[in-house]
Amino acid sequence: MNSKQQDELTQWLSNKNYNFYVTTTFKNKLSDETINRKMEHFSNHYLIEELFWVREYTSDRKPHIHMVIKTNKIIKSYKKLPKLLKD
Repeated sequence: MNSKQQDELTQWLSNKNYNFYVTTTFKNKLSDETINRKMEHFSNHYLIEELFWVREYTSDRKPHIHMVIKTNKIIKSYKKLPKLLKD
């Protein structure tokens, strides 16, 4: 990603209103396909209105995910959504 793209992404993200910023590391090594499937399932949950996520890997190749999430019910989301990310 070049610096213009980073600036555009930063501007786009700064105009959004998110309820949660989440960082999680999966305990197992997962394929890209599995990660994408898990994140698609998570993003389609009825409580989530909007989601932006990026993936990186730990030194031992475990997926490490950063997310910003906008939900329609903050308290209910706080209780329910973490369970969906368990691997």
